[in-house]
Amino acid sequence: MGYLSTMAMIESGADRPILLRWHLQTNHYQPVSTDWIPCCEWVIDRAIAGEDLDVIAPVPEGYKLLVARRVLEELHLRPWVQVELK
Repeated sequence: MGYLSTMAMIESGADRPILLRWHLQTNHYQPVSTDWIPCCEWVIDRAIAGEDLDVIAPVPEGYKLLVARRVLEELHLRPWVQVELK
């Protein structure tokens, strides 16, 4: 799966947490823990709202601190933002 599959699934209107679970577990090697879903949603919502992404994101406990922009890029979350801003 890749970018186009992710875009198609997002555009289908499926529930965002379910899609994020699918994305984190199937589009990443090694799969990313689903503990990241709340952080991903926070970053996506912030990006859609046009808010500052150079702030510390609410990463899951036990992980190093990251700024929201880095979470957006490293976890490939930009498709969610692009679909919402169409």
